[in-house]
Amino acid sequence: MKKIFFLLIIMLLVISCAYENQNDLFNEISCDTLDVQFERDILPIFAYNCQSCHGGPSPSVYLSLETYDQIIERIDAPGISGILNRIERNEGDILLMPQGYKLQNCEINKIKSWINQGYMNN
Repeated sequence: MKKIFFLLIIMLLVISCAYENQNDLFNEISCDTLDVQFERDILPIFAYNCQSCHGGPSPSVYLSLETYDQIIERIDAPGISGILNRIERNEGDILLMPQGYKLQNCEINKIKSWINQGYMNN
């Protein structure tokens, strides 16, 4: 009887464990790209995804992405130095930034929209 009870408990634990991604469950997450503001939308993307390497007193490759001026300098950079060039690459590409993962499509679309709107410091 104890074995059956133990097996039942184990089965319930295994069945109750499930990975549920909020995006899969509620595929209604909005991505507002019409009203994109630097302070509210863009700076948090860079703070969370870029500043651990490109911030602080010794930023990676001497490239800091902490302020508006530093970020727009890289927006206007030509070729592979430009931010869009680096964030739009495919996963596995050694030039993809941030290293190891790709930004969410919504984050990329917000950055593109902000650039297309004149990348204002608002």
